[in-house]
Amino acid sequence: MDEDRKEWVREYWPFLIGVVIIVVGNLYVLLVHGEDWVIGGPPLVLAVIVVLAIEFGRSIYARFA
Repeated sequence: MDEDRKEWVREYWPFLIGVVIIVVGNLYVLLVHGEDWVIGGPPLVLAVIVVLAIEFGRSIYARFA
């Protein structure tokens, strides 16, 4: 069971990073600017860019390693 969890985290950690970026970004927008909590917007765009960059890097690394 523990090995399955490690394998899952190893495969999906970039998406977990994306979720953290969305949550922290929306908390910043909510607390600092007083705007409503939204899934879209700048936090989502930043999360998508970061996750795609990580996945691109992982594929390049896997190809040449």
